[in-house]
Amino acid sequence: MNDLFVCFGQLGNLFASAQALRTISFVLVVDLSRPERLWATVDTLLSGIRKRLDRVMADLTAKQSRLPGHLTAKMWQKYGEGHPDKNILMPLPVPLLMIGTKYDLFQNREPEERKMVCKSLRFLAHMHGASLLFVSDKVGEDGVAGDPL
Repeated sequence: MNDLFVCFGQLGNLFASAQALRTISFVLVVDLSRPERLWATVDTLLSGIRKRLDRVMADLTAKQSRLPGHLTAKMWQKYGEGHPDKNILMPLPVPLLMIGTKYDLFQNREPEERKMVCKSLRFLAHMHGASLLFVSDKVGEDGVAGDPL
């Protein structure tokens, strides 16, 4: 986990400008083979990303930039005004992709555990405006990485 902090700490300075904020995307990678570590990893990384984005957006707003308002409006367009979950959503103002790796190992876990992890990750992705993808580097005889959920 310490490597994540170091890497994220170095990343923080990369998007301090308005131009960088217009073009940046985040990819959050989690190891599905170790679901007991998922929550700490996801929470730590999302909190760090959100904290840095909030600071950059506040700095730009203080400089009279219209970019924060534009990004905020754009992120809410994805959901629409009448979305039933609007009160609990906290979408990021930049694109976020959550990738669950080692699906081949994850698919061997108990069905209830898989269901709980998948539902939780789908909820987190929805809540933060992210796309969610599960991947594996192992391919079966039919060319597919594993059974669909």
